[in-house]
Amino acid sequence: MYRKILVPYDISNPADRALAHAVRLAKATDESTQIVILHVIPDIPIYPVLEHAIKSKHEGPHTFNEHVQFVYESMKSYVIKILEDKKSEYRQTGVTIKTDVVQGKPVDKIIEYAKDADLIVMGSTGFSGISKLRALGSVSRGVLEKSECPVMIVH
Repeated sequence: MYRKILVPYDISNPADRALAHAVRLAKATDESTQIVILHVIPDIPIYPVLEHAIKSKHEGPHTFNEHVQFVYESMKSYVIKILEDKKSEYRQTGVTIKTDVVQGKPVDKIIEYAKDADLIVMGSTGFSGISKLRALGSVSRGVLEKSECPVMIVH
């Protein structure tokens, strides 16, 4: 039934539950079902004042853009390790799991990545802290509104 299930993963408890549910779905559906765990590193808003502050603190060949790139690369390395650990947690299930880390606006990148997915399974809320209110998070809401494929929200 599902060839590819996309699981947007933001390292939150709801994302963990969504991934566990996606694995159960994949096992129950078809052995050839593939899960893709996607983490989106949000763009950092860069303001001229921040750029000036960083430039004034550092002398030499380091440019502001190099500092921003260093932050992104550090975040990406950290997230890749977490996703590989998650992938290994489910290795014994026999479900094929791939991982990817991209940078940009989370809703836009998830929708772009889901073009060839049959289903998106994601947590109801993320790291924003709104989960205590049991409301739908802004990324979950945005994906629900823009997705062309079915979206399953896991609490």
